[in-house]
Amino acid sequence: MSHEGCRAELREKTNQLLHGALKHVRVAALATALVPLGTLAVRPAVAQDCGSGGCPDDTPTITATETATDTPLPTATSTFIFAGTATATVTETPTPTETAVPDTPTSTPADTATQTATETATHTATPADTATETATNTTAPTNTSVPVPTNTMVPTNTTVPTQTPTATQVPTATDVPCPTIAIPAKFDRTAIVGGNCIWFNSVIDPHKVGAGPTTIVVDNQMVQFTANGHPFAVNVPRAVVTFDRNVTTATTTFDPVGNQWVTEVPLNFDRNVFLSGVMLPVVGGLPGRIKPVTWSGRFSSEADRVKLEWQWSAAVYTKCDTGLAGLGVKPVDGSAQNPYHNSDDAGTPETIKHFVTDGARGGGGRDYTGSSSRAEAVRPCD
Repeated sequence: MSHEGCRAELREKTNQLLHGALKHVRVAALATALVPLGTLAVRPAVAQDCGSGGCPDDTPTITATETATDTPLPTATSTFIFAGTATATVTETPTPTETAVPDTPTSTPADTATQTATETATHTATPADTATETATNTTAPTNTSVPVPTNTMVPTNTTVPTQTPTATQVPTATDVPCPTIAIPAKFDRTAIVGGNCIWFNSVIDPHKVGAGPTTIVVDNQMVQFTANGHPFAVNVPRAVVTFDRNVTTATTTFDPVGNQWVTEVPLNFDRNVFLSGVMLPVVGGLPGRIKPVTWSGRFSSEADRVKLEWQWSAAVYTKCDTGLAGLGVKPVDGSAQNPYHNSDDAGTPETIKHFVTDGARGGGGRDYTGSSSRAEAVRPCD
């Protein structure tokens, strides 16, 4: 068959397919009928004899393209393009599409019913949890209110026993074990003129003060006597005497704030050491031979087994305007180990000693402290 005959036959077949009885055939039958046509059209293009003049440029070529969609059978489209001017497209909606449509609403209510049941169960559990929390919170304030008055009562009861031991310690703090030691003596026959002063002074003689340092304290000191029908009670400042091996020179100072005499002495010193003193102004005059004149005091020490002797004396001075801190009291006997290198006795008021006169227990002159009373052995309590 010639080239023109092949082309005419191919066009005829195409027109029959597009406008004939195949218009209403299903896609599967249409695809079956087109396969031989494709084969028929391609085969002459390969086997034809173009003769000596060569093949023309418009050699017919048939290309078949099919587009298939993987969706669940909504629409099937087949397109056939023939070389030249003819293009054929066949589109058909398959019958199974109507069957797939009811499957979609059928699955939808099933899912909807499942979700509805799940939500209903969730809402039912929520009020149950809410009721549980409400009951828990209700009991919390009930327990809180109970311990409030209970804790309030505790400190009230605690204060009662706290005050009891404090009151018990009051008598314990007093120095009951330390006895008061008193030494009585008498004045000489010389009357004391009004305006003069009596210098009461005392000393200790250390016998055993230990390896040191040792401090001796004398408090509650008082001089008492009766004259012209009137009792006299003279308070004597507190005395603090420390024996220390680090001290090389004895000193005595008066502390007006603590109202006490403070004396420091070398540990190895073994002569009289000044203890305490007071100046008593005389008003209106005092007779001679006053007795008894008693000096008392209480001795204590932090060291054990301290032994010493204590005695006192009194001298009269015509100068009475000097305070205790300005008297310049000599701390120890002798000329060594103290600021006053003379033979004066311990307790001499160095700054006013030239104003001494006869009276009390002194004879004036160089008797700056007066005659000593008897000595009393003392064991300070610890």
